[in-house]
Amino acid sequence: MGSFWQSGIDAVVWLQADPAVLTPIMQGFSFLGTTEFLLLLGLTVYWCIDARIGVRLGLLLISGAALGGILKLAFHMPRPYWVDPRVQALAGETGYGMPSMHAMNAWSIAPWLAGRIRRGWGFGLGVLLAFGISISRIHLGVHFPGDVLAGFIFGILVWFLVGAGLRHLGPILERAGFPVQCLAAAAASIFVLLSQSIILGRLAGTADPTVWAEHAARINLIQPRDPNPIISLAGLILGMGVGLACKNRWAPFAAGGSLEKRFLRFLLGLSVMLLLYAGPALLWNGIPSPLGPALRYLRYGLTGWWLIFLAPWLFLRWGLAARETPKGS
Repeated sequence: MGSFWQSGIDAVVWLQADPAVLTPIMQGFSFLGTTEFLLLLGLTVYWCIDARIGVRLGLLLISGAALGGILKLAFHMPRPYWVDPRVQALAGETGYGMPSMHAMNAWSIAPWLAGRIRRGWGFGLGVLLAFGISISRIHLGVHFPGDVLAGFIFGILVWFLVGAGLRHLGPILERAGFPVQCLAAAAASIFVLLSQSIILGRLAGTADPTVWAEHAARINLIQPRDPNPIISLAGLILGMGVGLACKNRWAPFAAGGSLEKRFLRFLLGLSVMLLLYAGPALLWNGIPSPLGPALRYLRYGLTGWWLIFLAPWLFLRWGLAARETPKGS
């Protein structure tokens, strides 16, 4: 391993010098950067606080997940605890390391979301959270400093691209109408699947060092070339994209209202989401390719469609939400 990566290992070992004190704190920061936590946060905002901000959060999260997942395969770099037994495996991950998805999530979402507070300390709080999440991944032994730096760079890129897309492409898609909006969602989904397929095809003739799996076995088994995470993400992109087009046309809802209605919306939305996520998985688990991946894609597509459109449609039908007031009225 080159001197650059060796210096990264040295930095990880140094940060792990007193794990008993720092690890609980770092695990807390790391949790704040997980896709699961941020998805739950985004849905809470979307259903119960401000649907527009919720959509922005969803775009940041899903764009970062798509870019990060493809880049991890493209770089196919190990994690520190995979390559050096000196690194304590304080957390386990199954996929490649670079870039850090936690750092990407943190730097694309936390400063922007904290800035919505519209106070002088809001943006600073977001930067502090993003920094803490990034450092936590090094301390836990799952990322080199270079992975976190790459996560910072690509996270800022996602922040910029989503903002530019909403300003410039958003009005174009809004004027283009419902069919074009659905086609755009399908095109984005297919692009992610094709990108993964091309990279996995290029990697097919090579193998990862066996020592990576041997060292990782201290805490978990690794599957860095598992296509299922990207298949799931592509399904979500399709379902959420088509759902947004449907929501804007048939279910423009306001996320305000009484605390009771907000709580009921959240409970209904989350309960059905969990049923869609877990129920079919139990029935379809173990089905071989190509049917298995196709059913996974369908399941995540239906889940995304429920989250963005069908849940708000039911909120309106059952009197749990009011219709959104049109702009300028």
